[in-house]
Amino acid sequence: MYEKDGYPESSASTGLPVGIMLLSAIIITAYLVVGSAMAQGGGGTVAYLPEAHVQ
Repeated sequence: MYEKDGYPESSASTGLPVGIMLLSAIIITAYLVVGSAMAQGGGGTVAYLPEAHVQ
């Protein structure tokens, strides 16, 4: 926020945004790890890539 003088505050706290970003990264990582662990039991998806033909 701007103070009376019109200058930005010099003691802005960045703890909350950084904490939210770290928490989000941890939650996304846990989601991906759990999802991949659950997918290991199934047959999984197989992708067949086309062969490259050289002329």
